[in-house]
Amino acid sequence: MICVDASLILKWITPEEDSDSALKLYKHWQRQKEILIAPTLLDYEVGSVLCKKVQRGLLAPHRMTPTLAFYRRIPIQLFFEPDLLEKAVALAQAFQESTIYDCAYLALAQMKETEYYTCDRRFFEKVTGPFPQVKYFKD
Repeated sequence: MICVDASLILKWITPEEDSDSALKLYKHWQRQKEILIAPTLLDYEVGSVLCKKVQRGLLAPHRMTPTLAFYRRIPIQLFFEPDLLEKAVALAQAFQESTIYDCAYLALAQMKETEYYTCDRRFFEKVTGPFPQVKYFKD
């Protein structure tokens, strides 16, 4: 079981720096039959970033629906855990984060006792000391 965040998933579904390497990692996990997990907020983060990419001209508007369809085919188990909000808020406060999104993935990874992969270097560097289960994906 591996917790994945929107920053990694977006490399799988849209052309970004390191997308090829990210897709290789995804295919490796598929071969290993890894179960991918994320908090339910993943859907909204992915949708929000895709909308921003369209607005910024990084994704053609006619590509939004097929990109979302591709995303929906990725087998990710989305979790709504009753204590996730409180744990994410506590982590955000501990690390002086202004948002709790990244901390929600970390909290879920802690609850499920698994690794958490992100492409967010700033967040990774902030939390990796106390939380070595956080892994940074970069080629």
